[in-house]
Amino acid sequence: MHQVVREQARQRYEEGACIRAAEAAAAAALAQQRTLQAKLNQEAADQAEQEERELLERTHEAHAMRALEQMKEG
Repeated sequence: MHQVVREQARQRYEEGACIRAAEAAAAAALAQQRTLQAKLNQEAADQAEQEERELLERTHEAHAMRALEQMKEG
């Protein structure tokens, strides 16, 4: 009887260890996914910022060209 109880306790311990290992693996996978998503979000933000800077630069150049043309005309 004592042997059966010990065996059941050992099995429950092993099952618990397997569950904890699976939970840890799931948490690690979720953390990795969140890290990747954060990286992708940062890359997208950096790209948008770069595009905005380029657009602003082209806008300034266009305004400068118009001002130069107006000075030549006037």
